[in-house]
Amino acid sequence: MQEVSLNLTGDSGVGRFNLNAKSTILLHDCDINRLIVGKDVDKLKCIARGEPIQAKVYATTVTIPPTFLFITSNQKTLDHKFDTPPRNKRTFDTMCRSDLQPTKKIKLSDINAVQNRYIECYVRERPNMPAGALPKCGNFTRQHLIVGLFSQVIDILYKYTKDDFQSDYGYLYPISGLSKHLCLMPIDQQPKLKIKIFYLMDKYEFSPDQIKICVENMHVVQIKIKKELVEPKEEQKPEIVE
Repeated sequence: MQEVSLNLTGDSGVGRFNLNAKSTILLHDCDINRLIVGKDVDKLKCIARGEPIQAKVYATTVTIPPTFLFITSNQKTLDHKFDTPPRNKRTFDTMCRSDLQPTKKIKLSDINAVQNRYIECYVRERPNMPAGALPKCGNFTRQHLIVGLFSQVIDILYKYTKDDFQSDYGYLYPISGLSKHLCLMPIDQQPKLKIKIFYLMDKYEFSPDQIKICVENMHVVQIKIKKELVEPKEEQKPEIVE
């Protein structure tokens, strides 16, 4: 994550938003009230909406390009509801409330505005990781994250519908990412995963243009796989399976 992100700190300075070739702004272990009150509130709002915003970078003023915001914190921005294991044939719901609460300086409308701009993943307990899940040597890379969460992302999308998301990007981004990174999964699992991705595109009512982009991503995957397995001659073009 550090390789592709700019670590935004609370220090003062005119080069804080100098992204260069970075694609992500990272706020690590921060106080989420900083998203509502503080000197960077207006800039973070515009960045979260994908709108252009200017910032001072040393002796000049530059326009911050569209970029991702990745925030980690011990606090919760949204409310989260979990199903607890049944006891005596009765089930109970566990509600984890947001840490953002109205105060004299923070209005309820400001809290709602922030909650509508971010997608939050709340980890309430340590997951059970098999012994071979993490590499024993080397670094934990983005590819490990994609492969490890691929099936879980599909399972989560199966449980919800289009109306459950406040923004279309809540389901467009993960489904398009699934189609783009299908090539990272084991070859024997790819046919079944491909069928599930087509089912998700139908369930979430993708437009023809959106379906075309995802299908083209999976066609590229098909070509790459056949090149690796068959090594076709220069005159022979790899076949694309519709």
